[in-house]
Amino acid sequence: HQEEIERMRNTTLRLKECLKCAEGQTPPETPVSEPPGSESTSPSVRLEDEMRSASPSLSVSGSETSSIMQKLKKMRSHMDEKFLTKREQQLMQRRHHAEELLQWKQRLDQEEAE
Repeated sequence: HQEEIERMRNTTLRLKECLKCAEGQTPPETPVSEPPGSESTSPSVRLEDEMRSASPSLSVSGSETSSIMQKLKKMRSHMDEKFLTKREQQLMQRRHHAEELLQWKQRLDQEEAE
């Protein structure tokens, strides 16, 4: 029974994605699970990887991404995050993570300079 339920769930998800595509939206990207310890790589390299890691099959134009980011900048409270699409949530998390890495790098640079 468990396998059958799982199969039905997958089929439903696929149908939902097809409907979204038909409406002109991009399907949500599956989150890429990051290997532990990946934070040790330098932030600039990580940021480039983040840019490239956007799945090529879901080609989202740069302008579309920047408009999403614009919308995210306007949003202040975390309560609003519930109303974001999967992609927007991922971009927000990615951006937050990138900012944390940059802060961390700045702290390291300061320590090295002393």
